[in-house]
Amino acid sequence: MKQIFDFSRQAPPPLSERELRRRLERRSQQRWAAALAVAGALLQLALLLLALGLATVSPALGLAALAYAALSLLGGGAVALAFDRRGGVRA
Repeated sequence: MKQIFDFSRQAPPPLSERELRRRLERRSQQRWAAALAVAGALLQLALLLLALGLATVSPALGLAALAYAALSLLGGGAVALAFDRRGGVRA
């Protein structure tokens, strides 16, 4: 495995406990953000499947559910854009 640092030439970068805790917290936030993104995508998929199922029973209900899914997708996209512009969780 390739070594990142050559310890015979220079000292490794100093890491404090505060820096390590900050990195741990950032990774935790990234995991939560990823979990929420997956949950949102699954919810949207379920909503679209509900719209397709309702369309066979009642076209008006199917159309309403499809319109709600479209508005929900637009709102989620706007929130994601705003979150990204503010900085959000970075790697």
